[in-house]
Amino acid sequence: PQREDSMSPEDAVLYLEQLRALQGVLQRKGLRTQLVAGIEADWLPGREAELRDLCAPYDYVIGSIHFLDGLPLDNDERMELWEQRGVDGVWELYLNTLEELIRSGAPVNCLGHLDLPKVFGQRPSFNVGEAFCDLAPLVAGRELIIELNTAGWFKPAREQYPAVDVLRAFCQAGVACTVGCDAHRPCQLGRGVREAYGLLYEAGYRHVTAPTAGTARSGLWRRFELK
Repeated sequence: PQREDSMSPEDAVLYLEQLRALQGVLQRKGLRTQLVAGIEADWLPGREAELRDLCAPYDYVIGSIHFLDGLPLDNDERMELWEQRGVDGVWELYLNTLEELIRSGAPVNCLGHLDLPKVFGQRPSFNVGEAFCDLAPLVAGRELIIELNTAGWFKPAREQYPAVDVLRAFCQAGVACTVGCDAHRPCQLGRGVREAYGLLYEAGYRHVTAPTAGTARSGLWRRFELK
């Protein structure tokens, strides 16, 4: 993992401490704002026990895949994975790894940026939409949420994650969807969220879903009507 895009275990402890401290400040001021502690965790095959320990303190966990064969998937300064496997090979490995994550029972509530391999604008020769259609019932069976991630609009892909046809397939399978902007800097907070709500509606969703405090333990997500 790259330092600027990830937290060390020590940073993760500090992150939780700061959230709890801020929640205390809000309560003392009589504000009803509820802070929800979440984390995006990488699915790394063979490190499931470590993942469970890492995720235990959080209200909700987004499970994502950024590394395949130990190589970064979405770093344009390190393209070894793409050079070694080619476009179709990367997509096939990604889809297989995603299915492994879904079937694993990993302690995640939500699946992040489902079709991330398109980040550089590289699509496979096969119909990737059909592959996601096959995965949708598995996701529904595990009662996982998917994420509409707006960051793809600001990448070479020029498209949200996942594509609209994938959103439709998951909607038809009864899979709830949340919206994320994947902000790595404060100036990126909330970018594209309003447009994302409209896209969800276009894909068939009539509610957007959001986590609440204790989601990981209670499974409770709030549903907000889309209009």
